[in-house]
Amino acid sequence: FALRGPLPRDIPPDTLARILPVVFLVGQEEDGSYTAFLVQRSTGILLGDIKGDEYAVAPINPLYLGGVQARDTVEVLTQHDGPTAPDGFKSVQPGVSFGPWGSARPLIEAGKIMATRSFIFAGKTVFAPGELER
Repeated sequence: FALRGPLPRDIPPDTLARILPVVFLVGQEEDGSYTAFLVQRSTGILLGDIKGDEYAVAPINPLYLGGVQARDTVEVLTQHDGPTAPDGFKSVQPGVSFGPWGSARPLIEAGKIMATRSFIFAGKTVFAPGELER
């Protein structure tokens, strides 16, 4: 994440929060790797700014940078009613799930999940097996 060496001790907390990455772990894969999303790293793009109709169901949602792996994917982290993850999604905890945009779009169109209760990420962060333990 481009941090070179120790941080100076006199950095104000709000500046430190902008420098250090915060990730939200959403799941462990079968191979032992972990999937996560960077938190609050906006790309400056709203989905409505993207050409075409693919993202028209959530035009005011910002597109966040989820990480540098799988850059060609768009993932959705959503809060939903009920403890069970919607079709095509993996549960993070009861009422919170993540899944690919291809699964999210029809659910948003059908009103089964709400765009206003969702974060949309370009890419994701993947930690290799054992990487978090080091």
